[in-house]
Amino acid sequence: MEECEKDVVYSLFYKPQTDQDLSLEERVDELNNQLLIPNYKTNYHYSSTDFEIYLGGFSARGGLMISGFNRKETWPYFIKFTKDNIPIPLQNEEYVEFIKCGLQHLVIATNFSKCYLFGDFKYIIDNFDLNLCQPLLFKVSYTPNHLNYKITHLDCGEQFIIVKDELNNFWYAGKSNFGNSRKVYYYDFTLLNGGILLSDLNSNKHYIITKVIAGGRHVAVCVNDQFIYTIGNNYSNQLGIRDYRKTLSKKSNLCDFSFMKADWNLNGEYYVQELACSGSSTIILTKCGKIFKTNEDQELLTLITDIVDQPISIGTEWEGAVILLQSQKLHLLLDDEIKVKDSTGILLENTNLQELKLSTGTGSMKEMFACYSDKEVKFKKKEETITLKTKLPIMHVQLSSEIYLVFCKKNRNEVQRKLFNTKGLVDIDFILNK
Repeated sequence: MEECEKDVVYSLFYKPQTDQDLSLEERVDELNNQLLIPNYKTNYHYSSTDFEIYLGGFSARGGLMISGFNRKETWPYFIKFTKDNIPIPLQNEEYVEFIKCGLQHLVIATNFSKCYLFGDFKYIIDNFDLNLCQPLLFKVSYTPNHLNYKITHLDCGEQFIIVKDELNNFWYAGKSNFGNSRKVYYYDFTLLNGGILLSDLNSNKHYIITKVIAGGRHVAVCVNDQFIYTIGNNYSNQLGIRDYRKTLSKKSNLCDFSFMKADWNLNGEYYVQELACSGSSTIILTKCGKIFKTNEDQELLTLITDIVDQPISIGTEWEGAVILLQSQKLHLLLDDEIKVKDSTGILLENTNLQELKLSTGTGSMKEMFACYSDKEVKFKKKEETITLKTKLPIMHVQLSSEIYLVFCKKNRNEVQRKLFNTKGLVDIDFILNK
């Protein structure tokens, strides 16, 4: 295979029957012979249904929506999916609303509130059966009484999925007990106990859920950008609740878990800019630039005081977080130790610092992490850095230990703003995709 520039992105078709014995180079060559020819569009011709998905990593369990790689890694190549080649049955005006990844699984939710799972919650290292190299696609649906509820938030932990619907119900699928059970897996959504979170939402009509973030084995929810509620395992005090037992949960049933209110900002003094969950902690960046983090020894969120420079963004990994500072330095926050991380080659040039974001997820940032802006993302893996440029705005970048994901989408509000600023009325129906 000819040497290619590392910022080239390969647009690959989904071919589940490809021989898994092909080498990575042969696989890329074969699929690139069937490249999707893009339609030429002006900047204001993108409809609200357009999206781009870039995937990389390992696909032995089908988590990249493609088979044939076995345990080989795609780096430095990416697999690109659009509405024209994504392997799910999209209907007219249906598009990808959410996409998140876990350890060896990938979940997609559409604007029609349908969820599809690729890969599996179960973790397998090697000695694969051939069938496991095919994408394990199936619909995870609501119970009949909740079929029409719109999905408003979705995230993935290491081995589970968390979904919130428009009625503030939280649904769970994956390895039982937030990844702690050895044998029980849910392949249909199970309703979680809303606990005090649901009680507070019902008693105060001004309360609105603004953020839902999954960590390795727990979930944090932000209400009104002020209050934090958590659920899941608490082996490192990641729930941030005073006097709550520090333990890897031994609860036998998922229904035994319920949302509790974290002992942080109970008077509403701070407003949350970013909420992040690692494998073993919960981290909060406030709009005034303060950082709070759950503490291994104390069972509540504590202020991190060693960072004096203005924080801009937080990225997560299994052990902690990476914090981007105004000085363009990166601080690695592992447990309660703060170290300056080498930012050479990772920060994007000619970009407003306030627009920069760091990747989230539960992978190891010691191995790989990413920094991104509107339509450009840089991945740094050990000593190597590659750049990916997209056509559509980047919604988020997520890294697990085996999958890296870039999701791009133009939302309807952006499309309509372009419409009203455009004199070409002939394009109205096409833009709104009616």
